[in-house]
Formats: sequence, C-alpha cells, structure tokens
Amino acid sequence: VILDKETRISYSIYSINGKQVKLSAEKNYSSGEINEEIDFGELPSGIYILNINQNDQATSLKIVKE
Repeated sequence: VILDKETRISYSIYSINGKQVKLSAEKNYSSGEINEEIDFGELPSGIYILNINQNDQATSLKIVKE
C-alpha cells in the first residue's frame, strides 16, 4: 500500500460467524509505501473477514485459509 499522507491504521479479523478472532493495535504510518504481514498461523482453516480501518474509513476483505 502506498500512503499519500500520515495515516492511522488498525485491523480486526472475524470468523464467518461474526466472532472477532484477532485485533491489532492502532499504528500511525508516515506517507510512502508500507507492507504489513498479518499472521493467520494460529487460526484454523476457514473463511474470515479482514476489516482494515484507515483513519475514519473501513475496508473489508474476505480471506480463505486452507
């Protein structure tokens, strides 16, 4: 992701049943390119929803862990 200004980012992961299974701390990032790896290692196989909060905007992605 390339940020054009300083941005506050946090994420949360939910099971397909709506139960929150992971929550990140909110971090401030400077402008520029960022890479953030999210560890799904401890979660069982299944379908998850990743909610990413950037400043006051949210994006949701469906993740399938095999």
